[in-house]
Amino acid sequence: MTQRTPWQLLTTELQQFVTANKPKSILIFQQAELSVALTNLEGTEVVVYEQWADYLEQTSASEKFELAVVVCNEQSCGEALFSHLIARLRDIDCNQLLLAGSLHHEALEKQHDTYFRALGFKRLRMYASQTKSQPSAYLYYFNLYDYKETPDWLNERFWANPAMWDKARW
Repeated sequence: MTQRTPWQLLTTELQQFVTANKPKSILIFQQAELSVALTNLEGTEVVVYEQWADYLEQTSASEKFELAVVVCNEQSCGEALFSHLIARLRDIDCNQLLLAGSLHHEALEKQHDTYFRALGFKRLRMYASQTKSQPSAYLYYFNLYDYKETPDWLNERFWANPAMWDKARW
């Protein structure tokens, strides 16, 4: 019995996520094997871009995807173009965003985790490598509609109650 690599486990997790959510449109960046794995979905439009710059130049703000899958590596994470792409996808071009990537150095794991969490992402999974030659794999998720938990004070018991606007003044 052969052990599956972290990247194979991550690809399986992505397939399960997409199958469970059944998005009508998927945008995939920079990974041929992922696009092959995710294109066999009935009723789903899949658009694949190999270069981030091509997408940023060619698309208009009127195109909206239900799900975007971005594959990144250690070098791309700090690039300004990568940050611009993630911000645009997160804020304008899609409802849900998955970031998949691999890490060769454990020291970068905390740095990546902090970076993605600061952008509103939640870590879905981290697959640790069993050997030094294989990189670890990670998966982060952003959903436009639930990325921020509603604070306790933002409810109708307090100031956010329109029925109380004329009754109570502070």
